[in-house]
Amino acid sequence: MVNRQVKYAHRRQVNFQKRLLIKFLPWLAVVAVLLVVKVWQNVTIDKINRKNGHLREQLQTLLQENAILEVKVEELKSMDRITKIANERLGLKNIKVLTLDLESEGGSAK
Repeated sequence: MVNRQVKYAHRRQVNFQKRLLIKFLPWLAVVAVLLVVKVWQNVTIDKINRKNGHLREQLQTLLQENAILEVKVEELKSMDRITKIANERLGLKNIKVLTLDLESEGGSAK
């Protein structure tokens, strides 16, 4: 009889443990999934932040290069430089521009 009661108590204990496991296992799985998602999210954000930092550095470099190139363009398109090249390399000479006023001073032609 005692042996039978021990077996019954042991069976009840095992059944209780199984029910407890069945009840909390889904919650444990949900918590595990949430933790995995949170870690994945943090890793992804970290990668994006590092890439953003590299892109910001690249942008600054390109902006500096662009400013240098704009200065060079202004130097290369200056009229004095173009005139000098035309005189020295092409043998062109400066000419004086004569402006003619075709309208008469007394009034306009009809």
